[in-house]
Amino acid sequence: MKFKLPVNSSWPFTAPFLVALVALCFGFLSFTVGGCTTASQGSIVTIPPEARGDDDYIKVLQKWQKSARVFDQFQNRIQLNSVLFTEEMRQAYLNRWVRLRGDTASTIGMDSGGKLAIFVSLYTPDEDFLRLDNSSLWTVRLQYGDKTLTPTTVLRLYEKPVYEGFFDFVNKWSSEYLVVFDVSLAESSEAVNLPESLSAQFYSSLAYLNLQWR
Repeated sequence: MKFKLPVNSSWPFTAPFLVALVALCFGFLSFTVGGCTTASQGSIVTIPPEARGDDDYIKVLQKWQKSARVFDQFQNRIQLNSVLFTEEMRQAYLNRWVRLRGDTASTIGMDSGGKLAIFVSLYTPDEDFLRLDNSSLWTVRLQYGDKTLTPTTVLRLYEKPVYEGFFDFVNKWSSEYLVVFDVSLAESSEAVNLPESLSAQFYSSLAYLNLQWR
């Protein structure tokens, strides 16, 4: 069936205008659905996959990611997402960094000095308790086998655009930290070398959270 434009002279749009409008709509749709790239001849432009679409990375992330959430009267009181940075996780992070950035710069934002660490993303509407590095508000411990360890460092991380490319739970309302413990990564380079009991405990007057990996 052919579509004919009205012949009434009061019709405000010309045929070329409608053609251009339709082309613009299709262009916008293709951009919003699948992304759009352009490049001059001989040039290459690609859009890297999100973390969830990076098969080599996501399978390691899912292995070492744990989360906990507290609701009270239908309100999200606390949401805590964490990733245990074993040697396996650190290497997966570094490999994705190289795929995204093309180098192994030391400023990858996850430098724990060769020690076991936990990347923590914390959200709570109680803004004071976003300060995981405040020992008056939070106590953090790592149950590492028969040892109970306290952090050597609780470092606030501010470069959200860096971490959003690796962790989809990072957002503008969360606060991010690197919690470092005095355990050499060389001692836990393989999962089989990790102790059978391995968990992180977060204590506060809002809630007690226990995230278990083993």
